[in-house]
Amino acid sequence: MLKPGRLCLCLFLSTLESTIVGTALVAITNDLKGFDISSWIVTSYLLTYTGFLTVLAKVSDTFGRRNVMSICLILFIVSSIACGVARTMLQLIIFRAVQGIGGGGMYTMTFVILPEMVPPSKYAAYSGIIAGVAALSSLLGPVFGGVISDHGTWKWIFLFNAPAGFVALVLFHFSLPAHFPYMLESDSPTKLRLGHKMQRIDFLGVLLLLASSFLLVTAIQESGIQYAWSSAMVLTLLVLSAVLILGIIGWSKYFQSRKTTQESVLPWSLLSDRYALGLLLVCFFSGLGFITCIIILPLHYQVVFQDSPSTAGYRLLAMTLVTPLGSGVAGVVLQKLRSPPLYVLLSGFVFIIIGTGLSTMSTHTSGKFPATEYGYQIIMGFGFGINLATIVMAAPLTFVPQDLAVGMGISNQFRVLGGSLGVAICANILNNHLTDRLEGIVDPMHLKALLASAQTLALIPPELRGIVREAFAASFVQQMQIILGLSAAGLLVTLLMVEKRPRFQH
Repeated sequence: MLKPGRLCLCLFLSTLESTIVGTALVAITNDLKGFDISSWIVTSYLLTYTGFLTVLAKVSDTFGRRNVMSICLILFIVSSIACGVARTMLQLIIFRAVQGIGGGGMYTMTFVILPEMVPPSKYAAYSGIIAGVAALSSLLGPVFGGVISDHGTWKWIFLFNAPAGFVALVLFHFSLPAHFPYMLESDSPTKLRLGHKMQRIDFLGVLLLLASSFLLVTAIQESGIQYAWSSAMVLTLLVLSAVLILGIIGWSKYFQSRKTTQESVLPWSLLSDRYALGLLLVCFFSGLGFITCIIILPLHYQVVFQDSPSTAGYRLLAMTLVTPLGSGVAGVVLQKLRSPPLYVLLSGFVFIIIGTGLSTMSTHTSGKFPATEYGYQIIMGFGFGINLATIVMAAPLTFVPQDLAVGMGISNQFRVLGGSLGVAICANILNNHLTDRLEGIVDPMHLKALLASAQTLALIPPELRGIVREAFAASFVQQMQIILGLSAAGLLVTLLMVEKRPRFQH
């Protein structure tokens, strides 16, 4: 039987790839050229990674957990090798999109399988471990990316996934029964004929969900840098995604009244439940703060404190080490003390608000890296760890068994969408602030390059770098103020989970 620890390797590889490329973009661009489309190395992965989180979770109900996870692992391994041997920027972008499908499937299937293979008495403990691994791998991404690009070739960012992924595939495929999670093979839908399996799939719902996700993530990723929020390109994508989101909601409502063998990709019972909606919004705001901080903190350290990519990654170790600790504490409080998830999530947001609030006081523009930054990281990291673990532990209390897989998938999708929106908002703040402060002072080409990567600061004349650092520092304060406000909004939406008799782990 599969041991939960083996899921951690799949989760680690998937999550690492979502953040590892950021600190290696300059090295990749120097080799493959194509600077004008280099942002799509990140965007293409996020598009497919986000879009397939819910879809693959639901598809696994019909085609089986082991089959879907194994196919995703194979896709991830093959596309990683393809990324490592890519000879043009366009090739790399296309292979990254395929890699995102595999990575997204590995991520969401980990959280789908976990509650089905772990007894309730141990679920909180293993949820804390899994959530800690997810946080740890996200935070280690910039560290690994910086170290590899500083001391080797960027190709190993992708190629190391091949041996590690093969080990994960062997451990997973041969230790999980094909009929899992059903006790008897005869009960599993994997025994159905292919035609019967296809009849169960909600193809229109899948199409609407994928299209709305792709358009929304593209709009979010491209705004602020390539296009202004008010541009025709971004507005068109946002309007189309909004129409499709309304379409999937309407289709889910209509689907509820239909008598069919198909199974809705997004059940109406999930969308209409106040407690479930509260948990999904907690996922959104927790992911927004966590993922955004992972992106903007190393950028801030590279520019303001003149750190190398690897050093900037090392600076995140305080948050990296404390976030899993927060996850472990959440597990103890939920399981041993039987505290309702509502109260634990509220306390997590309190830590996040305090940490981000203190970070808004960071006015350093140069010189020695202040030790107080580590303190701020510890406080907010502890809060992120609490919330990331509690969300996983609260899922079985929120979603009925037949909707647990898709509930896990949509929770992950909300988390990633929140992070994408947070990064886009902060990028827009940075773009506007630098343009206002540096226009007419810094060459337009250098300014555009600086907005894409902090490592291009070396291209700017030495006498102007101090002004650039001051502009970055001022922009960072505004960015953290936005994260602070949105984290406070997260605390408020958590109140949707208030009940007369709060749910708790048994």
